[in-house]
Amino acid sequence: MRRQRRRAVIMLAGLMNAFLGASIGYSAGIIHLGLLEKHKKSPNLVSWAGALFTSVFCLAGPISSSVVNALSCRSAIFLGSFLSFVGFMVSSFVSRIEVVVFSYGIVAGLGQSMMYAGTILVTGFYFHDNPSVATGVVALGAGIGVAVFPMFTEFLIKTYGIDGTFLLLSAVSLQVVVFTMCIETHELENKRKESSKTFKMKVMLILQELRQIFSMGAYLQFCISIFCWSTSVNTSLLLLPQYYVSTGSTHTEAAILMSLYGIMGCFSRIMTGLAASDPRVDGKLLYMGSYIILGLCTIFLPLIGNSFSGKIFYSSVLGIYSSNVWSLLTPITIEIVGIQQMPTAFGMELLIGGIGFLIGPIIGGKIQRETNDFTLVFIISGLLYVLAGIFEMLMILTMAKSESFPNRNNMERTVEVEEKLMSSHVIQVKQLNDLSLILSDDADPIKKKSEGLDYLSWQVFKISYVSLYITSMLECPPNSNNVTMRRQRRRAVIMLAGLMNAFLGTNIGYSAGIIHLGLLEKHKKSPNVVFWAGALFSSLLCLAGPISSVAVNALSCRSTIFLGSFLSFVGFMVSSFVSSIEIVVFCYGIVAGLGQSMIYSGTVLATGFHFHDNPSVATGVVVAGAGMGVAVFPMFTEFLIETYGIDGTFLLLSAVSLQVVVFNMCIETHELENNRKETSMTFKMKVELIFQELRKIFSMGAYLQFCISIFCWSTSVNTSVLLLPQYYVSTGSSHTEAAILMSLYGITGCFSRILTGLAASDPRVDGKLLYMGSYIILGLSTFFLPLIGNYFPGKVFYSLMLGIYSSNVWSLLTPITIEIVGIQQMPTAFGMELLIGGIGFLIGPIIGGKIQRETEDFTIIFIISGFLYVLAGIFEMLMILTMTKSESFQNRNNMEKTVEVEEKLISNNVIEVKQLHD
Repeated sequence: MRRQRRRAVIMLAGLMNAFLGASIGYSAGIIHLGLLEKHKKSPNLVSWAGALFTSVFCLAGPISSSVVNALSCRSAIFLGSFLSFVGFMVSSFVSRIEVVVFSYGIVAGLGQSMMYAGTILVTGFYFHDNPSVATGVVALGAGIGVAVFPMFTEFLIKTYGIDGTFLLLSAVSLQVVVFTMCIETHELENKRKESSKTFKMKVMLILQELRQIFSMGAYLQFCISIFCWSTSVNTSLLLLPQYYVSTGSTHTEAAILMSLYGIMGCFSRIMTGLAASDPRVDGKLLYMGSYIILGLCTIFLPLIGNSFSGKIFYSSVLGIYSSNVWSLLTPITIEIVGIQQMPTAFGMELLIGGIGFLIGPIIGGKIQRETNDFTLVFIISGLLYVLAGIFEMLMILTMAKSESFPNRNNMERTVEVEEKLMSSHVIQVKQLNDLSLILSDDADPIKKKSEGLDYLSWQVFKISYVSLYITSMLECPPNSNNVTMRRQRRRAVIMLAGLMNAFLGTNIGYSAGIIHLGLLEKHKKSPNVVFWAGALFSSLLCLAGPISSVAVNALSCRSTIFLGSFLSFVGFMVSSFVSSIEIVVFCYGIVAGLGQSMIYSGTVLATGFHFHDNPSVATGVVVAGAGMGVAVFPMFTEFLIETYGIDGTFLLLSAVSLQVVVFNMCIETHELENNRKETSMTFKMKVELIFQELRKIFSMGAYLQFCISIFCWSTSVNTSVLLLPQYYVSTGSSHTEAAILMSLYGITGCFSRILTGLAASDPRVDGKLLYMGSYIILGLSTFFLPLIGNYFPGKVFYSLMLGIYSSNVWSLLTPITIEIVGIQQMPTAFGMELLIGGIGFLIGPIIGGKIQRETEDFTIIFIISGFLYVLAGIFEMLMILTMTKSESFQNRNNMEKTVEVEEKLISNNVIEVKQLHD
């Protein structure tokens, strides 16, 4: 069942990869028009760009198959996605058409080829026993692009121009990474890599495979058939709209007829895959019959093409009988050359098809221009279709006469059964050998002839030993000695993924002011409503903390991050297309703001679960990702608004939010989260559990004192950060100097988060004392700011102090929370802390701004802020004293360390609790 589910996931991921990663080629004509409009003086180079992009898709087949052979299908798709991303991204920012020819035509084209080849080949590996249906479903993804991508690209060019289109297509290409994370490397691919470990061995293996497959008559005939098909089909597709118009149809009718071809092609791919999966149906005969039928229809097209009904008939036939090759290519290739040589053979087939795609339209166009007629073109195309069917028939006859093909299929089915047994961890060959030694008579110290109690005891011992041996082999994997190393690597990956989630998913809040200006420019008549949009978005990061913690409790950290990414994506995406500011307030302010809160809460809590034994360093690294946004996102957002306007900015920010999904795929659900879900199965039980936890944590004096400390800090810090630039300018600094001083605050804040985490991870350092001391020092510095703030060195000093001592709370929040309430109640407690901090963030600037406007002075504001910082430190000190006096905290820590040891034993498959009882 698990194997079937995994194969279903891979098939669906392949469909999305084919749709996102191999369908942009259908928009080459639309992109061509956009490039012509920008580079009117270089039409020849523009033609080369489009021609290379569409032809490299197939011409680069051998390169793609070499990458698959050297690395894996999964790595080839990743590399192809990155190349397409880079190619489109560079094309968006350059002004020279020569660079576009290279980046768009070659780099992005090569990326498309790698994505498609890797997707088709991994489907072939996983479904090599019956690949027809799976290949049909995956090829359907590329077929859907016929209808979707030309219209989508046309919309992008009209709205954002060719440069904005390239930028958005780069984001589309990068989305392939999301679905590729669901694809695992197959055992057969690992076997290929093991047989050729060095570069020289890999090259020799590929050359050996090329000699071997091209020595097969059936494969040569199949390649000739592919060449005939590709030469003919691309000629038909490119000249058919022109032929329809020349015979009396309008441009709209021609477009409808070509859409009919695309729709019928989608159905054909699925239906052909389903038909070929039936063991009573030979896919090779389907392939042969399709092209003979299509060839005859194409030959007679000049006779029926003058009527609209005849055109409908031919478009339908072309869609049905020319598209099924994409569903049959992999199954027939596996049947001819075998699963092991499939990547090399598939790459050569793409190359041969690419050559046909390239030269067919050139020859067909030349014939049409010289004769001023389409009749000869379609007669030649029809003959080529028939020739493709004839060569397929010769291939069938060659395979029927040869005995090697059924022998190879039988051998591969035997290998497949062995792999299923081995991959199921039923038992290893070495273990079987060890058991045979145990059970052999030679292993008996007492021979069979022995009688009495000794012999009976030995037999009982053998049975007991064998049972224990098999149990230990099933419970302990062969690499159990490396479990600790794997656990450390997994935690490192989760920490880095958390850093990227925090950077991409929670930093847009630093751009709220820039977005506010962009919205004001668009909605000049509604400044108050625009203010509400920005205020809601920036404050919901913390105010929605309880909602985020409820999502974590009900689902998991991983699911909460997924949900947050989706909400942010939807919020920004809808804001991009609506004109009503009220809808923007809801979508951008509430939906996207809630999404940001869920991403941040899920990321920090997942880090807390996986590093609950020592969370300081990991939390410091993760929140450093959020700190980096102070320097990056405002400038990035300003550039987007200047280039694409506020609507284009929202659209691109939606793409940024969706990138969180990529890194979230690396985060696993921790065992402690599963334990929480097991204790609350129904919705009513989940609600009762949350309220029970709330009553419990707020009955702790230490937690109440910690919450008051957070409120004092958040009220003060947001007042300082928002009013500080205005204070700097009022005391003689220029706007540029004020911006530099605030950047200094942001940079030192990043370093402070990491260094605080490192310091608190030392068992000799108490993070609570760091927290307390930081705010007392910062409070005293804020008291004296009015005295030193008139001098530039004094401003530099205070910006440094503010960055160092106000940012470390983000690194210490999770460790202190775990220490107070425990790991099990951390999500609920963390959500309440965010809510309390959000209230402080909201009311602090309102009160501070009112005091400044009434007194027209900043002195009293900074005195109150300094007092609040000191008060935050005092309440932290009270919390430390409360925890020192109470024995419950020490008992809980000891208990959780014991639970942690038990979890490690069980997660390492050392032994089960039931086995301990037995």
